[in-house]
Formats: sequence, C-alpha cells, structure tokens
Amino acid sequence: VAKGGRERLLPRNKHGRRSMSASAEAADHGVKRAKLNDDVSILLVGGKAYPDTLVQHWRSHEHCDVILSDASGSEHPAHKIVLASECGYVHGLLKSGMRDSASTTINVQFPHGCVHAALEWIYCGRVHVKKEMLPGLIQTAAFLQLTALQTEVSKAWANCLDAQTCILALNLAAGMAPNAPDLDHAAI
Repeated sequence: VAKGGRERLLPRNKHGRRSMSASAEAADHGVKRAKLNDDVSILLVGGKAYPDTLVQHWRSHEHCDVILSDASGSEHPAHKIVLASECGYVHGLLKSGMRDSASTTINVQFPHGCVHAALEWIYCGRVHVKKEMLPGLIQTAAFLQLTALQTEVSKAWANCLDAQTCILALNLAAGMAPNAPDLDHAAI
C-alpha cells in the first residue's frame, strides 16, 4: 500500500499476473516495449548519446558532410566524424585510401527505415522500431559494424520470436556470432 492509503499495483508479467519481476521482464537486457500510435514498438537502448546540439544539427542536416544512400536511393545526411567514430565499416572505409574513401556518398543497400534507425541509434543512443524491422536492422548493424546495436537487436528479437521468424533468425544469427548470442540461443 502506497502513501495516502492507495494501493500500489504491481506491473503484470507476460502471463498477465502481477509480480515484482514483471518490471524486470519489461526491461530485460535494455529492451523496453512501448505503445506508440496503437502499434507495438520496441525501444532499443544502450547506445552512446551525442550532445543535443549535435543531434539537432543532424536532424536539420546542418554541417553534414557525408550521405548514406539506402536501397531505395533515399539519402541520409550525417557527419563523417560521427560515423567514423561509431561504425567500424565507415572508419575502415575512410582509412583505406581507396577511391570510395574520398566519396561523400556511402552506399548501404538496406531498407530506408533500417538505415534511419541505425543513424538514430548512433546519434541518440536509443531508437524505437517495429518488430518487423528487426531482421533488416540487425543486418544493417552488422554491415556498419555497430556491435552494440547488433547485440540489442538480437536481444529484442529473441524476446519476440515466433514460428515464422525462427528459421530466419537462426540463419542470421549464425552469420553474426558472437554478436547475436541471444538470438541464436532463442531460435534453437
């Protein structure tokens, strides 16, 4: 019973019962579920957040000096120094001295939403995604070498596997070990 005589209700667990462990289940491995616009969304947390001013520059496309081009040809402006600091792929590309290292466009052949979600993670340290985006996002994170995002997507996806996505998850996890141990274990 909370102050003022009002009963404090415990959160419900996945079986609909109230328990102290339900809040721990909801926050399992830094993955939280939220209700947004009547669609279930998964909040992936655990990345490094950049200062708000830099995030605002990114959102308004100010001082951006590189573009990520996705599979649909959409362009995602970003800051080269931020991408090089966070993405092993971009860091390696820029250090390679190859022709692509001087280009202001980096082609990443992944869906628009996945590329944007990866950038949101890079700049903000967190991102809301729909369950349907998880397979594409884990592939995008693997390509860009965003290990922490790969791990968080793996954990989130492992928590919501079903019969239809289990084989896909197992195949993707096999190619990403050790960055997807939760997904690999849950799919088996």
